[in-house]
Amino acid sequence: METNWRLTPGSKLTWHSWGSEHLVFNENSGATHLLPLEATKALQSLAAEPQTITQLHDAILETSDKSMPHPSTEWLEELLKQFQQLGLSQLVSE
Repeated sequence: METNWRLTPGSKLTWHSWGSEHLVFNENSGATHLLPLEATKALQSLAAEPQTITQLHDAILETSDKSMPHPSTEWLEELLKQFQQLGLSQLVSE
């Protein structure tokens, strides 16, 4: 069974997008992050509800341009670990 990931509880994120550039400001840490589109979609999906890597992957594919390369589940796993280090996401305790 896959583990769920979620946005860090109490996170207050502010989003700004300009074309293909996406910024997220984390009010809790005071940090601003420049994210690629797929990372933005993943973080926004986690903000909606906890999800497994497979669920995130499927959610990104549903809203992606089918002619463009899409992220692998391995890439998403690394992304979530990076989000965790930045205080943006965490594993859901079972």
